[in-house]
Amino acid sequence: MLASVSVGDVERIFVRVAAYRDPECQWTVRDLFAKAAHPERVYVGVCWQYLPSVDPPTFPVTSYADHVRFTRVLASDSRGVCWARRETEKLWRGEEYTLQVDSHSRFVPAWDRLALEELEACPSDKPVLSSTPAPYTPPAHLYADALPTVRCGDAFAPDGCLRLRGEYLDRPPPAPLPAAFVAAGLVFSASGILEEVPYDPALYFEQEEPAYGLRLYTHGWDLYSPSRHLVYHYYRPSAAERATAPRSAGLHWEDHRAWGRLNDQARLRFDRLVGRGGADGDGDGGYGLGTARTLADYERFAGVDFVARELSDRARFCAFIPDLASYKTWPEALPPTDQAPRATMAVVAEPPLEPGDLLPALSLRGAAGRTLELQALGGAWSALVFTTPATGAWAPPPVPSGFRVVRVVPGSSAAGAGDDAWCEPTGRLARLLADNASDTGEGVVALVDPSLRVRKLWRAGSLAGPLDELAQAARALPVGRAKLVRAHAPVLLVPEVLTAADCRRLVERFEAGPHSPGEVGAGAARAVNPANKIRRDAFVDEETLRFVDGRLARRLFPDVRKAFGFEVTHREPYKIGRYDADKGGFFFRHRDDAEPQLAYRRFVASVSLNTGFEGGELAFPEYGEAVYRPEPGGAVVFSASLMHEARPMVRGHRYLLLAFLFGTPAPAGPPPEPHSLERWRLPSLG
Repeated sequence: MLASVSVGDVERIFVRVAAYRDPECQWTVRDLFAKAAHPERVYVGVCWQYLPSVDPPTFPVTSYADHVRFTRVLASDSRGVCWARRETEKLWRGEEYTLQVDSHSRFVPAWDRLALEELEACPSDKPVLSSTPAPYTPPAHLYADALPTVRCGDAFAPDGCLRLRGEYLDRPPPAPLPAAFVAAGLVFSASGILEEVPYDPALYFEQEEPAYGLRLYTHGWDLYSPSRHLVYHYYRPSAAERATAPRSAGLHWEDHRAWGRLNDQARLRFDRLVGRGGADGDGDGGYGLGTARTLADYERFAGVDFVARELSDRARFCAFIPDLASYKTWPEALPPTDQAPRATMAVVAEPPLEPGDLLPALSLRGAAGRTLELQALGGAWSALVFTTPATGAWAPPPVPSGFRVVRVVPGSSAAGAGDDAWCEPTGRLARLLADNASDTGEGVVALVDPSLRVRKLWRAGSLAGPLDELAQAARALPVGRAKLVRAHAPVLLVPEVLTAADCRRLVERFEAGPHSPGEVGAGAARAVNPANKIRRDAFVDEETLRFVDGRLARRLFPDVRKAFGFEVTHREPYKIGRYDADKGGFFFRHRDDAEPQLAYRRFVASVSLNTGFEGGELAFPEYGEAVYRPEPGGAVVFSASLMHEARPMVRGHRYLLLAFLFGTPAPAGPPPEPHSLERWRLPSLG
């Protein structure tokens, strides 16, 4: 316990605020003084980043003005949030405690006294309080009855950065809870943290929280989630909504064309920190790990493997918190209400795998130290059969030659189950295939095709029926013959990316409108040109965007990574198109990245949505006469630089879903069209 804290004799608190062109900042500063139990003992350091002629060079401080210290920086000179947070640390003048908040924050009454009480309740000599703040909307509409939150691991992004999420608890805990991850919008501790673990200015945004939590832990600081809310946060609107927001509601990566370079450099820095190489040529600059604990110590405690880019249930469900299973939780994006879905931590998990989904990249362990990578099953039909050690002697069902049956036993060891048994220690595979309803998956059988897609699932609770049905399905599989291909465009064909119901949903979404004539060109030159293209287009709504994101991230993007060695991390808004025979629908030969404004595009995915038409086939004339028209739900993926055309329609209507895919935008800046950038992420099973 931190012996130096005395609630009866409140010490000084230094509040660090990094503000990038944020009109909320002045109200944040006013509120923290107005709500403090002892405002005379509160001091503030602000890094104010502004755009001349658009933002004020400073803002008025109406009370305790001599307690507020400024570093004023032109927005053009800013290097991002971590750099700005380091600038605020330089304004510290020896105050005993320090609080970090974002520039769009509000406070609970007597927040300073309550923060010290929470810190005193932590059973550690070096405690740090951090958790996801509750939401507010300007000017001061606070979410009523806000419940405490805990910080969980979410997933590794394609670029290797660890994503985190907050979870609401259904009731306040009796004391602060142990934590492994930081929420940058609330960090409170003794000020020794500023000297021992200064903010790394070379990081950008995505790396901030995982790097800070790791560094704190290895320097001997212990993280805790407070048992009550201290701070509220304004979760700012989307770019489209900000178009009508106050004049200076900007974001660094929207203003800076070089943000991609800064982010790439920060990624290398983060890779070096977590042992993945990535030397940035500058060492750690004094912002590396501590010596009180090791990187391996943190990975064991948090349930994280940075090199393998894997999270265990310990990270995803905060198993480092004792008795957490006794609490109900809600995602931070959904504040709890009586109508909100409730679930325990133990079953708040990834969506279950369904027919059409790809198997995740996991390792199975067998006797004598053997391992089996699920990805090694590719190229032939196979089946995963879940049993328990008590199943005893077990004979696989009769299947054709070349068909592999893999017996999976739950738990961290397959000892005693036989030499043919494999285990998956995290239990993740069993939960995904067992509909997240069982840790064992007993009686679950999955038929897997050569492309590693689940083709059929039996979830029966016992093996007798599923094994018989598996044997029948295996005997009915088509026996293929080698086919000689003499001309083929460098395209990827992926079947069953969408289900029949998915296709109907998107067609109905298109017909519900609005839709408009498809344009060609980019920027100011965009125009309807019937000589080149006759198609009706409709952009999809946010709900449909999220739905399609989930489908493609699970069923298509992993194949893009395998086939082309390319990580899809960004995309333009999805478009549904319709070619009509009665209107002469077609699209003449073109390349989708030919315009300078569209050079960021890397790949195109065209997903078929219907049958019952003639014509409209996709062709790549540079690579022969072959034409492509997948079955409904199937996709054709190709480089945006390939010349291609949609042949003229002959009969009926052809519907398709179009996705323009890319990775981190080049330093020249993001594309001009509306799209999701760094704050959008793909759901992932890997």
